[in-house]
Amino acid sequence: MAADAAKLLKRLEALKTQRAVVEEVWKQCFAFTYPLRGIGFYSEDSADAASLAKTLQAAITDSTGTDSSRIHASALMSGLTPSSQRWPVLDVDGASDGAKKWLDNAADVLWQNIHQSNYDAVAFDCMIDVTVAGQFALFVEEDRERGGYRFEQWPLSSTYCASSNPGGVVDTVFNEFPFTAEQAVQAYGENMVGEKVLKAWKEKPDERFTFVRCVYPRSGADGRFAKNMPIASVHFEKDSKKVVRESGFHEMPVGVPRWSVVPGTAYAFGPVFDALPDIKTLNKEVEFVLQNADMAIAGMWGAVDDGVLNAKSIKVGPRKVIVMNDKDSFFPLSPAGKFDVAALDIERLQRAIRKVLMSDQLTPQDGPQQTATEITVRVELIRQQLGP
Repeated sequence: MAADAAKLLKRLEALKTQRAVVEEVWKQCFAFTYPLRGIGFYSEDSADAASLAKTLQAAITDSTGTDSSRIHASALMSGLTPSSQRWPVLDVDGASDGAKKWLDNAADVLWQNIHQSNYDAVAFDCMIDVTVAGQFALFVEEDRERGGYRFEQWPLSSTYCASSNPGGVVDTVFNEFPFTAEQAVQAYGENMVGEKVLKAWKEKPDERFTFVRCVYPRSGADGRFAKNMPIASVHFEKDSKKVVRESGFHEMPVGVPRWSVVPGTAYAFGPVFDALPDIKTLNKEVEFVLQNADMAIAGMWGAVDDGVLNAKSIKVGPRKVIVMNDKDSFFPLSPAGKFDVAALDIERLQRAIRKVLMSDQLTPQDGPQQTATEITVRVELIRQQLGP
């Protein structure tokens, strides 16, 4: 049975509504750590979204949240899928010595193919997203040109998830993505795209269109042909509702790991959510300190409007002459803030953020050179912390 784009589009709108329960929290987590990575959440217009993301980036007054998230993501990647040592393990209960040797060689080939692909470049961005938002979507397929694998991270802002089994793993993923008319024709062919896209390709090849790719379980599949695989894969153009590609996979090609699942949904929160109150407080406190520092450096002044000195138009600065009737008409004011108290509280908040994101434990410890045993024990402790 051919895919129905109108029906899939209706399901996409339903999935968008379901994601609203976590979307606002995700926006805040990205806004205080990596605003530019969350650019798609702010507006459908890319120019407006980029402008808002830059404004949010400029509003971050302390980088502790961003730096701790980066350290956490780096530790996840190096601890779970390091490129320097083999981490895949293949085993079968009761396997003979020959079978175990074959499985060991297969695991080695698998590890080499993964790290010879674009995995290491894509995986770090995935780890950033799972740290900030609590999940990511990673699509993997065979690289038909070079062999091995090809990995692609689908942006969280335009990816919507569901599970066909209550409380089960994510096995339904919809993703919206932009294509220029030229890209669409190159990807799907002249005979598959709609009339509007085909016309734009001939006249305005850089005009952008929205496409949707859907991956979901296909009922009644026998796996003999691409359109009858257990996992369906459908691409369609959103405006015209025209299916431009329909195929399938033997297994789910999109991995959606989740940090802390929100009950009753297919979505999750990450460790940044736990640290968000301290990150917000720290940014506001540093903002106040900077304001007080500005007053302490540039000075704060009082003036008496005595008919000679115009307090509303006076400007203080080097090589400026201020006309006044009496020297007491213009005087400095002392700021009432206490920098020492603020500095102590800032340090407390920074420590709390690093503790929640475990960056105080994941970074190399200062001190004398460690033995190999000490390093091994420390790595094992880090994995125990990150393992759950």
